[in-house]
Formats: sequence, C-alpha cells, structure tokens
Amino acid sequence: MTTPFVYTPVFYQPTPYLDPYTVQTHTPFIPPTANLAPSAPNTPPRRVVHFEDDCPAVPRPRVVSWHAGMPTPPTSVPFIITAPPQPVPIYGHGRRHSFGNANFTHPWAYNANVSPWVWPSQPLPQALIHPLLNGESPPPILFDLSVSTFSPHKFISVGQTIALSRDDLAQPATHPPTTHMRITCDAIPQWPIDLQFPSTPSIPTNSLLLQVPVHPQAITPITLGDVLTAIHRSLQTQITHLDWAKLNMSQEMEISRAYRRRCKTFPSVEQFEASQGVRRVDYLGKKVCFRGLVRERGTDGFENLKLIVGERPTNAT
Repeated sequence: MTTPFVYTPVFYQPTPYLDPYTVQTHTPFIPPTANLAPSAPNTPPRRVVHFEDDCPAVPRPRVVSWHAGMPTPPTSVPFIITAPPQPVPIYGHGRRHSFGNANFTHPWAYNANVSPWVWPSQPLPQALIHPLLNGESPPPILFDLSVSTFSPHKFISVGQTIALSRDDLAQPATHPPTTHMRITCDAIPQWPIDLQFPSTPSIPTNSLLLQVPVHPQAITPITLGDVLTAIHRSLQTQITHLDWAKLNMSQEMEISRAYRRRCKTFPSVEQFEASQGVRRVDYLGKKVCFRGLVRERGTDGFENLKLIVGERPTNAT
C-alpha cells in the first residue's frame, strides 16, 4: 500500500453492544481526511492562516460507512472495560447485511444468558372430541340406540351410510387421550355412564407359575368403540320394579308408548323385545338416535360429558 493509505490502528473503548455479529461504531479502514480530495468546488472561499504555535488541524470525522472487527487495543491503555459474553452465532457463514439493514439483528442470535427476550412457553394441545362423537355440530354418524344389536354407521354421502370398521372403533375418543370419563343425559340423569380404566397396569396371573418376568401392559386410552358400546349397553339395560314405581301416571303412559313403538318398529324381533320388558332407552321417547357428546358448561376436560339424542332421520339408508 502507498504511504497516504497505510492503516494506523486506533483504539476505541468497547461497549456492551459491540460483538462480531453486529455493526461496529467505528470503521478503522477509512483513510484520514487529510489525504482525501478537497471538498466541493461550490464551497465559499475562506482564508486559512497557520501559525507555528497553533495546534495542528484536527480532521473532521467521517460517517460510518463500513463495519468490521474490533481493532486490537494498544498496551499503553491502563484500564479496559470487559465486554459481556459474546453470543454463539447460529450460522457459520452468511452474506453481509446491506446498508439499509445493517443495524437489524435477529433476537434468536443470542444465547439464553444474554438475550433480554422472554419467549412464551409452548401452548398445551387443544382438547378435542372425535368427529364422530362431537355434538357441537351434527356428527356424521347414524346410531339407533333402541336397536338391541350394536350397529353404528357413518355417513359417506347424503342418505348413504356404512358400518364402522374395527379401525374406526379403535381410534381414541379424545385428543389428548383420556382414561376416565362420565357421560350423563338430561333425560335420564339418574343413570350416568362411567368409563374408568385402571391407573396401574395389570400383570397376567400366570406369570408367577412360569416364573417369567412379564412387562406391564400398556394403558390404552378410551376409544370410540368404548364410548359407543358403553352408551348402548347402558340404555339397553332393563329397568327395575323400583324404577317403575318412581314414575308418575303421565311418565308411565309416555314410557309405555315408547316401549310399544320400539317393539313395532322391528316386527321380526317383536316377541323377543316384548319378553325383555321396558328398558332405559324407552325413557327417551322418540329421541333414540345418538347425536354426539358435548362438554358441560365451564369445563375444558373430558371428565364430564353430556349425551345428546335426537329422533331418527327419515332419509338414512
């Protein structure tokens, strides 16, 4: 390099905002202003008189135009302010910032000990009910609870249904999965439906006989089939004489009409249905079809759900 452009390092006091990954406050590679070309020709002329005992003229400072690493401080400086721990760069190599974006630094480029940002914790998964069980909107399922056989169907198009497969019935009933649930119906609140799986896994009884260590069985959550089976089994339970004695005259007449209607709807099994007597499903009147489950007001989990029932659709096949 020629003599006017030889770089002379200059020491600057470091600040907490100086690090190899941000813009520096000074640029050491700009030549002194005395070696630059004169100013614009339109500058008004002025007389400059120099005397031997005057202080040398101090060159005017220049605007920062380029950023680089910190210069090495001279050994004559007695005190040096230590900068905070430098962050570890996320990327090993990258393009230099443009002049318009030079002062922008991503907040995640600093480690946890230096960054002032407090990031929010990861939100918990949203509690959801299976689409075939969700009663917030009419679920695409056809499940007549008055039929003695367990035969739930799902809609595939308008007026067309197919039976639920084993894979459908094995899907978890909720997300996140749960192992305990209570289902109640406003029409029959005296008969809640409880689904409770053991909290501790069971061990087969024959493990002691064979003296072979057996790993505990995995706890399976409540599935779609568990919910539908429990509802159907509960509503198909025959009532007791005590239950019938608690009814008033109007309730007895209404339940009796529902019982006869149920027997006449399926003439092939009329005699079998008549021998079974009144069941809990007869308390529902004409609303014998499953319409989904909803959470009780003010609850977010699946511990307490309400059973929604409705009348049979006329266009289902």
